[in-house]
Amino acid sequence: MACKDDSTQLSAGSAPGGPLAFQHRIVNQLTYAQLRFEFVSGSETRLPEFLGSTLRGCLASAMRRISCALRKEECPSCMLRERCHYSVLFETPPDTRLDAWQKQTSWPRPIVIEPPELRVTPWQAGEVLPFDLLLFGRAAQSFPYLVLAASRMAKAGLGSRRSPFRLKRVLDLRNSEARLFIEGQDRVEAPRIAPPDLPEYPKSSTLWVRFKTPTRILDAGRASNNLEFGRLVKAALSRVSSLVLFHCGGTVDGEPKEILEAARSVRTTAEEIGWVPLKRWSNRQKQQLPLDGFIGRVGYDGAECREFWPLLKAGELTHVGKGTVFGLGKYGILEREE
Repeated sequence: MACKDDSTQLSAGSAPGGPLAFQHRIVNQLTYAQLRFEFVSGSETRLPEFLGSTLRGCLASAMRRISCALRKEECPSCMLRERCHYSVLFETPPDTRLDAWQKQTSWPRPIVIEPPELRVTPWQAGEVLPFDLLLFGRAAQSFPYLVLAASRMAKAGLGSRRSPFRLKRVLDLRNSEARLFIEGQDRVEAPRIAPPDLPEYPKSSTLWVRFKTPTRILDAGRASNNLEFGRLVKAALSRVSSLVLFHCGGTVDGEPKEILEAARSVRTTAEEIGWVPLKRWSNRQKQQLPLDGFIGRVGYDGAECREFWPLLKAGELTHVGKGTVFGLGKYGILEREE
């Protein structure tokens, strides 16, 4: 299966040079596929309130069983790690071409799982459990393997009771919800992969940002709820540019200092957030790890707001902060208060 590479250059419209042109150069290189997987519950069952960790854990385990050729090897020491679908998605190996990144202890994952909204009520027999997957750059090549892994993980069951599900279908959200896979068929169609389709620039100098899933933006190594506009811009720039470099075969030319300096002039006008305490169990570390973060909305005002439109819209797709593979750090931008 070859992915449908529909890469086209975004139009900068009336965007001038400087920080805006820098953002457009980056965002133009951010190619991605966006898929919706639909599971059907086989019986009434209770699952964790936030399914990001559950879906990631089950999908990664199924993917490893499908992909791993040297089962006794750990990924960092495996000679196949740069070609392995599991490794590329869930334990991304370092890119030796990027000298400036060699001191990093972890590298950006090119997969984002967007689980259903927080839910405490049981899933009923026959009910559809939908979740979205975003695959950036070369990660889209793993799509057929992900479909097989998702089918097997559904049959194996979700949650502590391993409640059975089945994979009903997979839709391409970037191609009019085209059906890429339907239960019972023996082939997987290719998804569309392209840069983002940016909407028109906002006319207002005011923006509202709604953080939809717990967001963990670190400050000196610790999760912080400091929501200054400059911190959001920095988090989005770091996330988008790292995906472009590591997984989209792109380059990031120029200095981002202008962007970060300009962001400081945008002021916070309102802040309505709350902290959500979440944890996940790590089989590797044999302990519970934090997934907590803030959700809510923040208002910003300043003539410079619209100057960050390309980067902030790209950040909506990539998510920001820590734990993006679980679906953390998802936000949406509004031009007016809701």
